[in-house]
Amino acid sequence: MARCPFCKEEINELKMEALEGKVGLVRLNEWDRIYFHAGRTYSGKETYYCPKCEALLPIHNEVEAEAFLRGLLRIVPKEDIPKKKGKLGQCFVDSEDRPYQVLRKEEEMLILRRAPKEVEMLYRELDERNKEQLEIIRLS
Repeated sequence: MARCPFCKEEINELKMEALEGKVGLVRLNEWDRIYFHAGRTYSGKETYYCPKCEALLPIHNEVEAEAFLRGLLRIVPKEDIPKKKGKLGQCFVDSEDRPYQVLRKEEEMLILRRAPKEVEMLYRELDERNKEQLEIIRLS
């Protein structure tokens, strides 16, 4: 289940706001009344919020929102990540030992996505000596 990076509460939905626009023609009809002739509707910028604390989440579209709710996308405050790195770098893993990759950094947040199966298999094949050289960061 997804967890808000701000209030740390488990959530199974997001609050979403989207600006929606229409493109079409405005005409006068046979009674000299103005009407909008259907064109197309488009969706503008989407913003997503935690439904419990109302914090703005760094999620940009419906695909990311779905991945976040499914646990395939994680949002981690940089302050929750130790500064010291292992010799081979940092490795983010969840409670089931599945690795995550950094998708992007936004202000004081890291956006992580579940690593592909190939990376997960490589991680599982690492011996203990190599894992000791990684700084393994457990995601809550």
